[in-house]
Amino acid sequence: MPAHQPTEETRNLVKTWARVGTTQLVIARELGISEDTLSKYYACELADASARGVATVASSLYAKAIAGDTTAMIFFLKTRGRWREKDDVVTDERAREIAERFAALDIVKTLQAQRPSKDQTSTIQ
Repeated sequence: MPAHQPTEETRNLVKTWARVGTTQLVIARELGISEDTLSKYYACELADASARGVATVASSLYAKAIAGDTTAMIFFLKTRGRWREKDDVVTDERAREIAERFAALDIVKTLQAQRPSKDQTSTIQ
């Protein structure tokens, strides 16, 4: 089988498919070549097109966020700003720990309430 020869047409096809997220396996199959051959002859097209596709969508998302689209704002901040919604999972053991701490606080508050004030201690002596 003769060695694969990239053409302007196949380079453009690879760019288009990579830009929209088509896997390298599918691109290689469409061109009738192996993934290794695809990587060998089209590495630049694959990398550039993928980056441009992400940049295009990111730019559009950013524009929507700046324009006030709440969903876009939330998505952007969660993915790029590292914001997150944290759901704490409370196990039975953790619930017991929390209950014990609250019980200890109640005991401290009770003892503090029972402690005589400075005015009371000065009149007792």
